[in-house]
Amino acid sequence: MPIAFVTRFYGAALGGIGRYEETLFRQLQRFIAVHHVAVAPLPLPGKIRSLSRLLGVDLPAVMQNNPCYIPRQKETSLIHLSNQTIALAMLSHHKAKKVITVHDIIPFVEHPSIGLSAKGAPERCIYHMHLKSLFVADRIIADSEHTKSDLIHRLHLPASKIRVVPLGVDTSVFRPLTHLDDVFEKYNLDPRRAYILYVGSQHPRKNLITLLHAVIRAGKQHPELQLLVVGASRATQSPELAEAIRQAQQLDLVRLLDLVSEQDLVRLYNLVTLSAMPSRYEGFGLPVLEAMAAGCPVVASNATSIPEVVGDAGTLLPPMDVDAWTVALISLLAHPQQRMEMRERGLNRARQMTWVRTAVSTAEVYAELLRPMHHRMQQQQ
Repeated sequence: MPIAFVTRFYGAALGGIGRYEETLFRQLQRFIAVHHVAVAPLPLPGKIRSLSRLLGVDLPAVMQNNPCYIPRQKETSLIHLSNQTIALAMLSHHKAKKVITVHDIIPFVEHPSIGLSAKGAPERCIYHMHLKSLFVADRIIADSEHTKSDLIHRLHLPASKIRVVPLGVDTSVFRPLTHLDDVFEKYNLDPRRAYILYVGSQHPRKNLITLLHAVIRAGKQHPELQLLVVGASRATQSPELAEAIRQAQQLDLVRLLDLVSEQDLVRLYNLVTLSAMPSRYEGFGLPVLEAMAAGCPVVASNATSIPEVVGDAGTLLPPMDVDAWTVALISLLAHPQQRMEMRERGLNRARQMTWVRTAVSTAEVYAELLRPMHHRMQQQQ
């Protein structure tokens, strides 16, 4: 029975969700009949467009930024929407079974009320409408047990609808490497230094500031230390974070690399001493899994979904405890044998969490819905 895999970011390198869409769809194609559909802006009648202009709202632009329409598909028995920010699109298909993946509900956790007078109110309102639409789904796939818990306790969705399917890692891409001289030269890195790699944005929930304060303190005992920050633009940088970065730069303890290619990211994981994720909230935490697959020891926060990913393979710390982070960095930098043991545990952990496993578990969710439908069709024949 034809299955439509509906995406928003497919073909665009937009972090974990983009990687989820492309990699999962490619794996699903290997063993089931699934086709790709790109979600589109909702078609608006001319009268509604004119009315929105009179009210001072650029509704076409809002719809363009929040696509929630699935072009009609012939003979589609099931649609799978790849993330929660297109949940409204489920309302445009009445007959097909509906599956949606929810990676996290972070904006709702941070702003549980709509706050129509607040900045970005139309987008926030639409986001809340997406979350309300989740009740229409026949099944919800959550990246982690923590996300499932949020869906149950914060949105009051029925647990019977939710299936946990963790993300995976491509171990043919994220793997241990040996020849790294060119990447040292490309980024002007010193082989004598001990590098810590942070991969992520500078949004407050990512908690980069705690890691920076710990690096500044640890640098007093390990002057060879330097933090490499890989991630998107600094648009969300707070004044406090900007000041911490300035202090660390004065001490030559931080380098901002912005965005790098996937190929270079793998190589950076291989040349650094440690990878760190101090985030206060993650729906999954894909960078720590990719770091482990590349053989990089991981230090991460013990918050939300991150312990589910790391297991016993890394060092887990309270996200806001600068003292604990400082002590852990100093200790790990001084004990290479401990880092080697973490490396081996991380590699073993990553081997268990593949995209093939994610695809098989996703297909099992489809089968759960389609078997009864197929049985009813057989009875009617």
